[in-house]
Amino acid sequence: MVNRILKFAFALPLIIVLVITIIVNVRLHTASVNPARDLILELHGLKHSLDGHADAEMQKLYPEGYVFFNALYGLSWCNYLTHFAQDDSIAHNEIQRALDNINSENGRAAFERDLPISYGAFYTGWSTYLLGKKLGVEKPAERAAAEIELFKQQCHRIAKGMETKTFPVSYPGRAWPADAVLCVSSLALYDRLFEPMYQEFIQQWIVHVKANLDKNGLIPHEVIPATGKIVEEARGSSQSLMLAFLHEIDDDFFREQFVRYKEKFFDSRLGLIGIREYPSGRYGLGDVDSGPVVLQMGASATIVGLYPISYTGDANTGRLYREIEALGLARHVSGKKITYLECCQWPTHL
Repeated sequence: MVNRILKFAFALPLIIVLVITIIVNVRLHTASVNPARDLILELHGLKHSLDGHADAEMQKLYPEGYVFFNALYGLSWCNYLTHFAQDDSIAHNEIQRALDNINSENGRAAFERDLPISYGAFYTGWSTYLLGKKLGVEKPAERAAAEIELFKQQCHRIAKGMETKTFPVSYPGRAWPADAVLCVSSLALYDRLFEPMYQEFIQQWIVHVKANLDKNGLIPHEVIPATGKIVEEARGSSQSLMLAFLHEIDDDFFREQFVRYKEKFFDSRLGLIGIREYPSGRYGLGDVDSGPVVLQMGASATIVGLYPISYTGDANTGRLYREIEALGLARHVSGKKITYLECCQWPTHL
């Protein structure tokens, strides 16, 4: 009897791996690509999570978790309105909810006000960009005058704060170029919504960025704000994120960076494709930015990388989408898209 129990105990991990492998392979070959359906189901799942204060829980795991959760949530609703629905009152309400959360005391709590760009480049970049996107999905006559004025003021602060710093600070003594990309994306968005006034600034910024690329010709992950000296070279998580916005700033520069990004970060493991967290030839561990790194493939880098890959019309788009769906082990429950793990956590809501 004891021997049977021991054998089962040793075999259990292998059984679990085998079951997961079978599930992933079945889903990999049967998952359908339906972005509109998946997006709205995902948004309903996130709305359910936000109702349970998932943004506050995220803050416990990630230094900017509260703002990041709300920014991505609000932007996803903006994309839903832009690409799949002409109007939706729930979408507009949720975008406003996300923006209000970001502009609250809780939203600003993790950031310092007295910086060259108030509250730093991360907070200002994401909050300004979401505000601009909100204005963009609204009819001009329905836009709140106070929000228009706030958007214009924040864009002015960004341009002023970046006059002498290509990569402005997010925290005292710390600067991440991805935050600067969000800030400049906000200025490019301004020029699409209103009478253009930042094109010269944007082109000069691109010139300065090109003069401060890493040894692989890519925008670095972190720099010293005072000097612009590279602290850490390009990484998959920040590259995927920057490319998702860089095409809105300058499409030619985006495509130049995308070619180098794909060359250094696009890879495959065990028959699955994805994005490395560290460029080919370099190895490292996962951290709060990357999420899990398995066999050097980055979770965040791969998921976010789907956007720039799909934007270019790359032949790997459909395959990568199906692989993410399969590995995510998600299912549809009560009009929401949630993972199997979440199903175990929410038994009272099924």
